[in-house]
Amino acid sequence: MANRIWFTDFHWHRGGLTVKKTGAYIPITLKLLNDVATWLTFYIFAQSWRMWRRITGHKRPTIAFAPDKPRPWYFIWPVMHVAGAKLISDPSRADIVFQFDDSTTTKNAVPWTKPGATLVNFDCNDISKSLVEQVFKEAAGYDLGVDPTVHVGPMVEKSNLNGAHDGRIVEGPITQPKEGCTYQRLIDNEIPGGMVEDLRTCIVGGEPAIVLRKRRELTRRFANDNAEVILDTLERVFTAEELDIIRKFAKGMRLDWGGIDVLRDRNTGKIHIVDANKTDMGPPIALPLKYKLRATRRMARAFGTAFEKKITDKKTSPMIRSEKVAQKVDEAKNRPPFAGIPYIREIDFEYGRTDQVSPLIRRVIANNPSPFTYVGTGVYIIGKGEVAVIDPGPIDEAHFEALKKELEGETVTHVLVTHGHSDHSPLAKPLAEWAGCKVYAAAGAIPTAKGELGSEDDLTFQPDELIKEGDVISGPGWTLDVIETPGHTAHHICFGLREENACLSGDHIMGWSTTVVSPPDGDMGDYMRSLSKIQDMNFDILWPTHGSPITGDVNGFIEAYAEHRRAREAAILVQLDQGQTSIPEMVKVMYADVDKRLHPAACHSVLGHIVELVKEGYVRCSDEKPTVGSEYQLNMLADA
Repeated sequence: MANRIWFTDFHWHRGGLTVKKTGAYIPITLKLLNDVATWLTFYIFAQSWRMWRRITGHKRPTIAFAPDKPRPWYFIWPVMHVAGAKLISDPSRADIVFQFDDSTTTKNAVPWTKPGATLVNFDCNDISKSLVEQVFKEAAGYDLGVDPTVHVGPMVEKSNLNGAHDGRIVEGPITQPKEGCTYQRLIDNEIPGGMVEDLRTCIVGGEPAIVLRKRRELTRRFANDNAEVILDTLERVFTAEELDIIRKFAKGMRLDWGGIDVLRDRNTGKIHIVDANKTDMGPPIALPLKYKLRATRRMARAFGTAFEKKITDKKTSPMIRSEKVAQKVDEAKNRPPFAGIPYIREIDFEYGRTDQVSPLIRRVIANNPSPFTYVGTGVYIIGKGEVAVIDPGPIDEAHFEALKKELEGETVTHVLVTHGHSDHSPLAKPLAEWAGCKVYAAAGAIPTAKGELGSEDDLTFQPDELIKEGDVISGPGWTLDVIETPGHTAHHICFGLREENACLSGDHIMGWSTTVVSPPDGDMGDYMRSLSKIQDMNFDILWPTHGSPITGDVNGFIEAYAEHRRAREAAILVQLDQGQTSIPEMVKVMYADVDKRLHPAACHSVLGHIVELVKEGYVRCSDEKPTVGSEYQLNMLADA
C-alpha cells in the first residue's frame, strides 16, 4: 500500500471492490457512492486544516509510517494533520514512527530510528479475534469465547482475520468447528427501534480517547455500515471500572493507537470487547460533518498529549520500551559502583631466562612486550624429561634459541596452543619440527580485527591434531586435561594440571588486565559461561600466558573478572539510554582513564557486549551484522 495511487489498494471482483491487504469485499451500490460523496466533504475540510498548518508555519513533530502509508480514509490521516504532525518518508528522521499494516498478524522489523523517537503500535503484532478473546478475559475477568462443541444455543461464528466482517449466528453445539474461525457468546446489544449498538472506542497512547455509538438494523448486526453514529463522551457511556477494563485490554493487546468494538449486554449490563483494529478507519461516514470535525479535534488533542509530549518532555525517557528492557536499564542505572579487579602486576623475570615457577612448571618469557601482551608471552614447559610446551609464542630468533637451549636433552611430546593469535602460535610449527612432535589445538585461527588489537590473528596457524574437552594429555608425573573455554576466541582452550590443581589459562583469565572479547571470533556470552566453568573447577592457581600467576582466592578473582564484565554491560546500557549510538564515543566515556592505545581493543570488547545484548533482544543494530562502526539503540520493543 506504499503506492501513492489509492485505487491500487483494491481490485475489481464480483461486481465490487476487494481490499488487497485484508480481503474485505465492498459491493458497489448507490449507498456506497453516496458515502464516498459524504466522505469527500470531510476530506476537503481535513485538507484545509493541513494547508493552514503549513501556511502558519506550525512547529510540529515529524511522523513516518512503515511498512505502509495511511490513505485519507484512515482516522490517523486527518488526526495527524489536525495535530500538526508533518508526514515524512524516512523513519530514521521522524519524531514519531507508526507501524501501519492492515494484516491480522504482522512480522515487520522495527525500522532504524533516531534516538528518542516514539514508536507506535510496533509491539501490536496480532489482532486476531482469538487473541482479542484471551486478552479481554484477562482484562475483564469473564469470558467472551465459547467452546462450540459443548456450547448449547446461539453463538457467533466469525473469521479470525481483521476486517472480514463475516460474523454469523450458529446454533451450538457443533461437532466440526470451522477451521480459521473463532466462536463467541452472542451479546444481546439490541436497543429500542430494532437496532443494535456498537460502542466504537478509539485508543490513543493506550488510553480511551473518544467513543462513537454506531447503530444499525438488527438484521445487519455484522455489517460494516451504520444507519446512525453518535459522538458521545466516555464518562456518559462507561463507568470508571469499565474504562479501566478498556485500558487493561489496550495494554494487553499492546495497542498504542486504534479502535476497539465494545458491546454492552442489555441483560447483564456488562461490556464485552469483541474486536480490535490498529488501522482504524474514520470518522464514520454516518457521523454528521459537525461531529466528524469535533471527533477529529478531540483525537488530535489526545494524539498531542500521548505522543508529542513524549518527544518534548526531557524529564522522562522519550522511548516506549518493553518492561524487560526498561527493567534492565533501571538495574544498570542503580547498580552499585564496581570495586575493581585486584590485579597482580609484579613479576620477576628476565627475557631468555628459564624460571622454575612450580614443581612441574617452567616458564620462559618472550621479548614481545606491548599494551596487549604486558611484559611478553609466557611459554610454559610442563614436566621434566618428557615435556609439553604450551603457547610457544612469536617468531623471534633469540626467544627460539632460549627455548631450544632449555629443552636440549629432553623429549617434547606435545606442543600445545590455547588459541591462534600471533603472540601465542607462530612458533608452534618451528618448535614442533625441531622437536619432532605434533602441534595440538582446538582449531585454527578465525579472522577478527587485524591490526587493531595489538596481537593479530595467526591466520597461517593450523594444528596437526585437534583436541577437545575431555581429552587428556600426559607424561611422566604430569597430566593435562583439555578444557574448552570459548569467549576470547571461539576455540580457546585452557589446560588443567591435575597434580598441582592448576590451570594454564592462556588469555582466558589474566592477572594484569582483562581479556579482549572481539567478535566475530570472540563471543561475550560464551566468555561469561567459560568464566563460570573455570570458577566451578576450584583451581588453586591460574597460570596465564601473560603476567604473574593468580593465587590465593582464585574464585574471588574470577568473580571480580565476571563482575567487571557485568559492570561494563551496565555502563553500555546507560550510554544507550542517554542517546549514545556509537561504540567509539561510548569508549571515550567508559574508558576515559585507560591508555588510549588500548581504546581500539576496548571498542571490540564493547562490541562483544553489544553483540550479546542484540542476541538477547535488548539492543538494536543499524546493520545486519553488528560492527564497531554500526549504530545502536535500546530495543524499545524487545521481548527479552
